[in-house]
Amino acid sequence: MAVEFTFKDKDMAAVKGKSVIITGCSYGIGLATAKLLLDLGASTDVGVWNDLVNLFKTTHEKYGRIDQVLANAGIGPSADYFSDTIDDDGDLIELSSRTHDITFKGNVNTGTLAIYYKKKQPEFSSKKKIIF
Repeated sequence: MAVEFTFKDKDMAAVKGKSVIITGCSYGIGLATAKLLLDLGASTDVGVWNDLVNLFKTTHEKYGRIDQVLANAGIGPSADYFSDTIDDDGDLIELSSRTHDITFKGNVNTGTLAIYYKKKQPEFSSKKKIIF
């Protein structure tokens, strides 16, 4: 079930001119958020999870800072857990780890890089909130 949010310009004014990284923008919440932030004047650099180091490095070099990070990458199961796939020797073949790699590992890596780059900024405080 889709939920619609309505924002007033004054509610979102603080985002104008900010450097924002969003992962997982191909559809759903990520895409809607990326479009909203662009419409509000934010600089948004969007990439895929396995290019995170380049994404963060490029964004930091281009804008001199990273203000916000939304780790939103995720996919549903890509393996059939109830069917056995057997190799030529009769052994069970390992299932794909794609769902884990993107949904869990990709978001943990995004958070790790976000903290790394946020610590480079003068106003960084370990008392600020980081939400995973």
